[in-house]
Amino acid sequence: MDNVLYSNSTEKFRGELNFELVGVIPPYNEPLQRNIDVNKKRIVVVACDFGGYNATLPALKLAQETGYRVDILCFGTCELKFNAENLVISQGISILTDINVLTVEGVFGPNPNIDLLVICASTSDEGRESARVAIRRAPTSCPIMVVEDMYGSADTIISDWIPTVISSICVIDEFARQLICLKHSELRDAITVTGGPQFDRVIEMKKTWDEDRTRLLKAMGVKGHVIFLVVGGLEGTVDMLRLIQAGLGLTGLLDHARLVCRPHPRASTKDKAELAHYLATPQPDWFIEVPAKMAQTSDDLLPVADLVVTPFSTTGHFAILHQILGTIYVGTKTIQDYHNSEKGYYTPPEVEAGVAWYATDASEMAEAIEETLRPGIRARGIINGQLKMAEFNDGKSGERVFAEMQKLMTQ
Repeated sequence: MDNVLYSNSTEKFRGELNFELVGVIPPYNEPLQRNIDVNKKRIVVVACDFGGYNATLPALKLAQETGYRVDILCFGTCELKFNAENLVISQGISILTDINVLTVEGVFGPNPNIDLLVICASTSDEGRESARVAIRRAPTSCPIMVVEDMYGSADTIISDWIPTVISSICVIDEFARQLICLKHSELRDAITVTGGPQFDRVIEMKKTWDEDRTRLLKAMGVKGHVIFLVVGGLEGTVDMLRLIQAGLGLTGLLDHARLVCRPHPRASTKDKAELAHYLATPQPDWFIEVPAKMAQTSDDLLPVADLVVTPFSTTGHFAILHQILGTIYVGTKTIQDYHNSEKGYYTPPEVEAGVAWYATDASEMAEAIEETLRPGIRARGIINGQLKMAEFNDGKSGERVFAEMQKLMTQ
């Protein structure tokens, strides 16, 4: 089943989607079990896209600390980041790179000793192929877990292995469960709502939020400006920048704005070329460079952001959980078409749930900016929605995924 067919199936069920389930995670009060005889059990992980890796890593750290052997096979973006020393890793976890997708079988060996195969969600062709080869080569008795980092990010992997191969799918909330169940009801019992382990970090970030904001502002040399964090997508980054500029023009705040733009790590060649051309032409004096050593990911820049503008990203979801009122999802035609082809819907679920702004033109962007800086009735609705959603994020999603791993290895 390809992306287009998957997209059409989502549109078919659109009337059945309950957007009140966005952000909803069941309570979890189970004690963390670490005193378990793991008998040198081995977990093999396939990681390609950065988002899927980040979502899985907290649970893998717990596994390694408990005594499990954890081997991560890195491909694509994860391999590039590892080679550039920009990939967060945990001591004791083995990272394997320089593996051609077509020779993954050599890594597993003729009689692979694998107690659990974990597939980090991926929407890239390389991620899909590496998962396909690993699943084919895994022992038939080996349970297989897929960890989804955002809505629809595991769609292609799930579609490839319907109906019985995947043992468990960990998703970020009840809405993510609903999306999969409406398309593949046979997977209902395999889905566990764990929350997104990457969002556990929200709890820790809040502890140093004010200090991080002061540090970043000082390093940026910014004072009294409205700061936009622009998180690029695979397509349409320049469309977003032009929309922000047009919206600011309507508000009269163009001279008071400063932008930090972080391109998507898998941005298309076309998107990269368009962005390079855009930045090479005369622009308002509003772009600020923040070195990666100061803020490795776009999420690290959230404390300094007054507004976060994104097409659809983990950073946008992070911003909502941090209750950043000025979280704006952009819906230009390029971005909408991409969402529909890959995710299966035009409008991000967070927008439908009323916890973020949506801008398809300059007037909507201007309204979102003005309401963020001078909150009115619409802003109060978003504030209340973000507060409600943030209350579900208890910082225990990594523990939930780890518990699911242990369960699979003891069945």
